[in-house]
Amino acid sequence: MSGTERDPEDHRSVDRSVDRSVNLARASAPAAESVLDSLNEVVFQTDPAGRWTYLNRAWTDVTGFPVATTLGTNFLDYIHPDERDHTLALFMAVIEGGGQYCHHETRYRTSDGGWRWVELRATLLRDGQGQLIGNAGTIVDITERRLADETVDEHVHLLEVVARGSGFDDLPIGIALYGPDRALRRVSPVVERMLGRSMEIGDSIERIYELLDDDPDCGSVLGGDWGMVSTALRTGRPQYGDLRLLRPDEGRRSFFHASVIPVPSAGTAGSAVSAETAGTTGSAG
Repeated sequence: MSGTERDPEDHRSVDRSVDRSVNLARASAPAAESVLDSLNEVVFQTDPAGRWTYLNRAWTDVTGFPVATTLGTNFLDYIHPDERDHTLALFMAVIEGGGQYCHHETRYRTSDGGWRWVELRATLLRDGQGQLIGNAGTIVDITERRLADETVDEHVHLLEVVARGSGFDDLPIGIALYGPDRALRRVSPVVERMLGRSMEIGDSIERIYELLDDDPDCGSVLGGDWGMVSTALRTGRPQYGDLRLLRPDEGRRSFFHASVIPVPSAGTAGSAVSAETAGTTGSAG
């Protein structure tokens, strides 16, 4: 997606060449067009000036902009203002360096005025003389992954604070600290509100397992030999997942994002479990 200057007649010649190539591909491979429109990833092609010449249907799914009105506009028009210079610099570095590929993450504008994080992979297209004639590649929506990574980072930071012995009664997420015997050492009020019941120091972590609405075909998410707790203690690495909790007292199910962090203590490993509400459904039956 180059911004280099070229003679106007060169641009017109390249534009006609690209248009002929795209039209020929569409006419000769209607089945391929159907396959491209079935993908979740955006497939694109641009001319040398960075104007879209092809987009599959996923473009509208990700950004909300119709393909028909997007074609002919410049890719830079959709990139977050804070990242335009950086994005252009990446492409220019590839072009000037004689490279073929570019891979990075950035934010793309949506039709409702918002922004989506995307992962972009582009291949430079050159003619037989080595002249740049455009770019082709894919755009993948990674917004949810980015948000999940930010949540995980927040959980890890908070659990490190807890492990140092700081208070956590006022923290916005629920935290329960267990010893090597998997007995409860400390618990924040948020956890008790999430569970809908009080917890006593010394309670086994099994009390939480019993409240989870695990899929019987998949096994326990939190407990069991391969659940988050055992895996965290066995590997010494944090584990992350989503929990579904039955709340028959309120006639609903609750969903939580949870983190299990191994906490070294006197040569053995206890664990800290953190969670925050992800949503609810109306029936627990």
